[in-house]
Amino acid sequence: MKTRRCFALLLALMLVLTGCAANAAEEEEEPSGDTAGADWRTWGWVNDAGTLTRDGEEIDVLVCVFTDSIMLYLDDETQTVVGVAEYPETMDDAREAYVSVSLDDQNGDGYSDLRAVFASPSGEETVLNWLWDAESGAFVCQPDSKG
Repeated sequence: MKTRRCFALLLALMLVLTGCAANAAEEEEEPSGDTAGADWRTWGWVNDAGTLTRDGEEIDVLVCVFTDSIMLYLDDETQTVVGVAEYPETMDDAREAYVSVSLDDQNGDGYSDLRAVFASPSGEETVLNWLWDAESGAFVCQPDSKG
């Protein structure tokens, strides 16, 4: 009986973790068949590209917009995450509302920050800003940046 409970709990935990991973990435399925040059960059969920500056080094990145965050990946076939900018609240229409992203250094610390612009169907814009915190190695959303 105890073994069954442990197995059921382990199975439930695996299902939750699998669901979380799938939701976080919101990946489209890999195309079937042989597609020339097919890798994650050809699946249709890259929204933009840019250059990120960290420690004086420039890194080409791809920008992927999801309902809970913007993910920055190295522009190579390995799909390596180099930055995550989480929204202050979920944006169900983020992909459709996405207009642009800027990776300029907003505070003069030598690191790229992130500024994203979204537009509603009526044309109302929402601008979100994140500053790169080198100490924590993360983008930090600026609380007064939504509006």
